[in-house]
Amino acid sequence: MQGKLIVLSVLLLHFKLTALATTDSSVVSKSKSWYVPDGMSLEYAGGFGLASAGVLYNGKGKSELGISAGYVPNQYGNIWTFNMLFSYDILPVRLNKYCELHLLKAGGFINFNKGKNIYLIWPENYPRDYYWWNSSMRFGPFIDTELKIKPSKRQLSYTLFFQCLTNDLYLYTYFPNTRFIKFSDIIYFGAGIKIHAGSAASLRR
Repeated sequence: MQGKLIVLSVLLLHFKLTALATTDSSVVSKSKSWYVPDGMSLEYAGGFGLASAGVLYNGKGKSELGISAGYVPNQYGNIWTFNMLFSYDILPVRLNKYCELHLLKAGGFINFNKGKNIYLIWPENYPRDYYWWNSSMRFGPFIDTELKIKPSKRQLSYTLFFQCLTNDLYLYTYFPNTRFIKFSDIIYFGAGIKIHAGSAASLRR
């Protein structure tokens, strides 16, 4: 049921972006409310659920804000995630009029996890300060490598991305134990696609 809700939400958002893409970009920029997203994202893994989907907002300059929800199926824990990612584009390279390679986008994320035995505040049956962290909230740095494609003159662009990240708990565990834990042990990966509409889809001139 949860998976069907995510798929339905993605389809509805895609239809909305397609409608915006068929509208003149100058009209869209004047009429678009601040809460209307500039795009959408779909991601596999990355610490945000087995799959996650969300919306994208273009900030000033080369920044981007992503807000998403993810889900881990029942056989792996039955966990919902709610995520926020902010990134800045450091090394964009225009390959041709249809493609851009974004070698390095760096940023930070925060995510909340909701599921059985996952707590934002530990229950009273745990001794005070027995755990210094909460099991619900994680935050940390991430980097992306992206390939952005805008076919012909369409007002939609498609971005394939590969993501590398870690979190606060992994970093806290790693540094006092570098003799026993490899850096690769605290890194995890995600991959997905982003779709932008209207002026947000245009490649840099």
